[in-house]
Order: sequence, then structure tokens, then C-alpha cells
Amino acid sequence: MDHHTLSNDLFTVEVRALGAALNRVVAHTDDGDVDLVLGHAEDAARAEGEFYLGELVGPTANRIEGGRFTLDGTDHAMAVNDRGNTLHGGPNGFSTKTWDITEATDDRVTLALEWSDAPGGLPGVLTTTVTYTLDGAELTHVITVTTTEVTLASPCSHPYVNLAGSGTILDQVLTVRAGRVLFTDETGIPTGDPQDVTGTPFDLRGGVRLGDAMAADHPQVRAVDGLDHAFVLDAPGLDGEPVAELADPASGRSLAIWTDQPSLQVFTGAGLQRCTAGLHRPYPDHAGVALETQQFPNAANRPDYPSIRLEPGQSYTSTTRWRLSL
Repeated sequence: MDHHTLSNDLFTVEVRALGAALNRVVAHTDDGDVDLVLGHAEDAARAEGEFYLGELVGPTANRIEGGRFTLDGTDHAMAVNDRGNTLHGGPNGFSTKTWDITEATDDRVTLALEWSDAPGGLPGVLTTTVTYTLDGAELTHVITVTTTEVTLASPCSHPYVNLAGSGTILDQVLTVRAGRVLFTDETGIPTGDPQDVTGTPFDLRGGVRLGDAMAADHPQVRAVDGLDHAFVLDAPGLDGEPVAELADPASGRSLAIWTDQPSLQVFTGAGLQRCTAGLHRPYPDHAGVALETQQFPNAANRPDYPSIRLEPGQSYTSTTRWRLSL
């Protein structure tokens, strides 16, 4: 089975086996069906794509500097695929694999993958599952990982959202409850300690039109034509206030996000015009905003960041919940 569809009166959600990808979230509105996330019309386009449209990326999300890290005194080197770094697990990562669909109902689907890296790369055989559950207007995904050897694990889902269903996300308003952000070098690697967002374009705590944040005259914004940064969440958790909210004033649609992960990578989609095989159409630049609930980038090489070490007998677990309002 190459995909499974979840559905209720409000939404239809398509999950692809290739990359365990959240390929479609279709809202059934009074004005017709609206695609709220970016995806691919064909698996062949996904296999050739470079933007991870909705895929489950890992085993280590985001970047590892130089693809190198040391674990218990042993040096390891993973294949690199982004400006000399390993991005989202590298060219052999979770997103390149066809997962097994092990459970499938109208409101729930579970996919599983047994994965190992080439010799000299990431140690161990990693067994990973992801379960997507649709409950009314809420879509939740839970990721679990176990390993046969001491290793690194920090996978995440990589959805791009556009609540308008077409065009760009420039007029949509993003709120992120994060007082700190990780600035990066020219290759996307964090340069040091989290920085206070006060007085910068990265202060999204009060809600900011994305086009305004992306047009700010700030070296970190200019370097990536917008945002591509990890925001350190003030109060991650699955209860209380959402860690982030996205709103489309024109349609009135909104998305609230809860997660148990410490950071939210916000990528405003620079370069998406190269994705010529999106659902229904080529995508323009900034056709969606990626909202990636994850561990810190380059945590493999930063003992001051939350650890992504995983040992046999342990289980890495990540939960993220969306609530959509139409």
C-alpha cells in the first residue's frame, strides 16, 4: 500500500508511505475543498525533490556540522548533502525510504521503518514508528524510535502550511511563543547560544505578518531570504497555550500547534519555485511556511544543547498536535 487516507466531515488527510509524508490536509469548507499543506502529486516527484514536503525526516532532523560527531569517544561521519553538512539524516535518511503501513483506519494510520546507516555513519539499527491521528479538527502525530546501539535520534515531521490554499504565505500571521532564537552561519549551523529576540524581526510573540518579518533589514533575514531558524520555545507541552499559531486573515482559517519538543524551526520557503511538481501546480517562492517541531540543530556537537543521545532499552518519543479552525 503506497498511501492511506484519513477522513471526517471536516478534513481529508493523505499520508504517503514514501517518506511517511503528510502529503495532503484538505479542508472541506463552504467554498469548496482547500489544500492546507504542500505536497507532491506523484511519488516520483517526491523522490527527486529537495524540500521535504511533509516528510518524516531523520534520524537526525536539521543539520549536523560537517556530518561529523563523536559518541563515547568514537568519531563518526555521516554522508553530507547540504553545504558540507548532513541535513535531515542525509541522502540515506528516513525521508528517502518507503515505510510499512502497519495500521490503517478512518482516523488513524501507523507507519514503521527499520533503518541503518552505512558503515562509519550513524550507529545501530533504528526502529521507528509514526502514528497520525485525525480527531475532529485535531491532527496529531507521535514518533517513537528504538535502537540496537548507542546512537543519535531526533526525527521530526516537515510540513509546509499555507492556510490560503494557494499563492504565498506573505499575508499570513505567525505567532511563536519563543523569547530566544538560534542564529546561524552561512551553512545553517547555529553559531552559539540562543539569542534574545527582543527588538529583532525574530520576535514573533505578538503575532507578525510573515511578509513583514521576511522584509526586515537584518543580516540573518537577508542571508536566507526570510526565516530559516530554530526558535527556542518558552513553554513546550501538550496542554496550556499553543507554542505557535498561524492565521490567514483573508479566509479566517487558523492553526494552533502544541508540542513536547524544545524548538520550532520556521522556514518561509525561499527557493520553492524550484519545486515544479507540487499538488495541482508549480509552487511559487514562499508558497508555504515549514513549521518543524524538533530538537536543536547540530545538537550532536553541542553538549550545551538538549541531548539527542539514544541508548538500547530507551525510546525516543515526540508528540505534536495541530488544531485547525475553519
